Amino acid sequence: MLDIARGGDALQNSSILKCIRLIGSPIIKDSKDEFWIIPPISYTIENYWLEMFPAIEEIFKCLTEGCTICELLPWCIKSPQTQEDDRCINSPWDRVKDQNMCPYALLWKHWALEGYTPCQ
Repeated sequence: MLDIARGGDALQNSSILKCIRLIGSPIIKDSKDEFWIIPPISYTIENYWLEMFPAIEEIFKCLTEGCTICELLPWCIKSPQTQEDDRCINSPWDRVKDQNMCPYALLWKHWALEGYTPCQ
């Protein structure tokens, strides 16, 4: 920790750069509502869980506050693997049958919530 603190500016701090290479960065959300991470060296598609935290938050809000609009829509619009439609706003849990599920639907299915409708 002292090496990190004494290392100076983050872009030239060899201790910080070594940590980022080994463990990656936390999920970063910028002013344009874009999410990204700096993956660790060992990053593989199996480590996709890091990109699920925003979806966890959206499902939590839905289950605790009732039907809420999924705020991941801007992220999904920019994602090349997800096709957004009306369900994104009205019922993102219905996307569990899609070929390419968004992170919300992927977690909804993984948590065995398929078939559950949180509100009418």
